[in-house]
Amino acid sequence: MQITRRSLLIHGAQVAAGFSYAGGLRLAQAQPLRQTTNARERCLVVVQLTGGNDGLNCLVPLRQDVYFRARPSLALPPGELVRLDDDHGLHPALSSWRELYERGAMAIVRSVGLPEPNRSHFESMDSWHTAECKAPGTPASKRFTGWLGRLADRCTADEAGGLRSLVAMNVGGGMLPLSLRSERALIPSVDDPRSLGLAASTQHLARARAELLERGEARGELAYLRETAKASYSLAERMLVSAQSKPHVQYPGSALARRLQWIARWIESGLGARIFHVELSGFDTHARQVHAHRLLLEQLGPAMDAFQRDLRAAGVEQSVLSLVFSEFGRRVQENGSRGTDHGWAGPVFLLGPGVRPGLHGPASV
Repeated sequence: MQITRRSLLIHGAQVAAGFSYAGGLRLAQAQPLRQTTNARERCLVVVQLTGGNDGLNCLVPLRQDVYFRARPSLALPPGELVRLDDDHGLHPALSSWRELYERGAMAIVRSVGLPEPNRSHFESMDSWHTAECKAPGTPASKRFTGWLGRLADRCTADEAGGLRSLVAMNVGGGMLPLSLRSERALIPSVDDPRSLGLAASTQHLARARAELLERGEARGELAYLRETAKASYSLAERMLVSAQSKPHVQYPGSALARRLQWIARWIESGLGARIFHVELSGFDTHARQVHAHRLLLEQLGPAMDAFQRDLRAAGVEQSVLSLVFSEFGRRVQENGSRGTDHGWAGPVFLLGPGVRPGLHGPASV
């Protein structure tokens, strides 16, 4: 039985943020998350692996002969794998994740996919982002909001600061992903928080801006605009200062690691955001996959490990859940270009002490 993406996303939203979410399906055969008792507000960090990650070479079925027969050039040698048990091994680039697995801070949900195979990047990601499962070939969703955006709307409804509260953000710049589009919540896409500050040569502009915002009595729309501007400038300054604070651990030098480092600082500083989205692209490995996939996982594995260790050292790990997903998996059979073509289901990784640890769901092969 397949675990549908819709059910995984809905259930993850319920546990990660502590809100019951309208919708409906539950995880089949697996309940990978458990409630935490930490009083701190919980945060969800979503890491999107864009392009269709080859889950079979992330979590390798050691004793499945079909895996080795179908992949004469791509199958990873058992001796190189990071063994989780007698039947499963992680890609060596994810070796740092074994410590998370062994201390009960990782859940791996296998065979997560759409009820019907959909090998279109756009349509599959559309289903992930909206939490709506559609039959292959049907038109793209006309729904304006994404599942994270709807969750952000629920969060802002309960925030004392109202709609001016920052509860979610996309870290990495570019267009806001569909998953974060909302009806009411203000959700920014931040490329680099260092760009939020004014250069030393323009500090006089900050003083002039402050004087203008305080000048004279304001009512109605002008008062609202002034208060919104003040809140925005204050928030930008807090984001900049906290992002520049020193991490508790050494991070790798990748862009993904840098973004996760900022997120850790914002969570520790109590910035207020509870939903974060980051992306690592390049997983559409149709040709010469071995090298390309390893390079990607060498970014993902150490970056996520440093992030989790940083959160733990900061004393906030109990309140954070990280979700690592891709729009679909790759086919078992390798192609003639020493790569893999678009597949169906794949593993989803959940990191943090709030998970129900171990392997969940049926095997992929």
